[in-house]
Amino acid sequence: PRRPQHIQGVLAGTETIQIEQLGTSRKGLPVMEYLLFHEADALASAGGTRHRQYLNELGDDLVTQAEILVSEWDGGDYAQNYLNSSNAQNMQLNQWVVLLENIKNKRLGDPAGLLGSAATGPDGLEAPDSDYSLALVEAALEGFAESYALEGLSLQSNVPDTAEYMIALGHRPVQQQIAQQLSLVRAHLQQLQPSLARALAEKPEQVEVAYEDIKTLLRYVKVDLANALNQTVNFTDNDGD
Repeated sequence: PRRPQHIQGVLAGTETIQIEQLGTSRKGLPVMEYLLFHEADALASAGGTRHRQYLNELGDDLVTQAEILVSEWDGGDYAQNYLNSSNAQNMQLNQWVVLLENIKNKRLGDPAGLLGSAATGPDGLEAPDSDYSLALVEAALEGFAESYALEGLSLQSNVPDTAEYMIALGHRPVQQQIAQQLSLVRAHLQQLQPSLARALAEKPEQVEVAYEDIKTLLRYVKVDLANALNQTVNFTDNDGD
């Protein structure tokens, strides 16, 4: 998450902004969001030169990082190396656990005050300045759904997804359990519209329902799916971010 005091420290400085020398709380998408929404007036003002310089540097860095990622994805034989790895299935399972733990704890549990964190309420949301937090939760969940069941993805017809693989292994009940819980999570997240910030203020009990939904889905993945695939979960919610 962005740290306003860190961002303000950069804005108050006079030295040339060099993004590569800044810590993680002073760069990236959360900082760009802060400048674009929280600092919108200063950004557009005659005296907002440093704000605009900072935003431009952040944007340039984002493009650089994206180009590096695309290069590694397209030119580094990533897919083939992944498919040839004997550990690929275990890596995928553990990344699903990481993702769902993050949704449960950081994106819902902490802001809702369900985990004893100090980052409660709107300030604990992922995107408090743009009010885009709910959309990001839903997008993260769809990331799991698409990689689990390859929904909407165009791959070779001979490549089964994990959902199909589970059925082939004779674990249709586990697959159905996950699919049904995923549908329930989607439905309850929809009930939090139009924004997670408003839901925290006006219908916190529904935020808690969504939190419990994700918690159940996580358990199905962490226990039932892991057992069905004969894989070991190495990540726990005590491992941090």
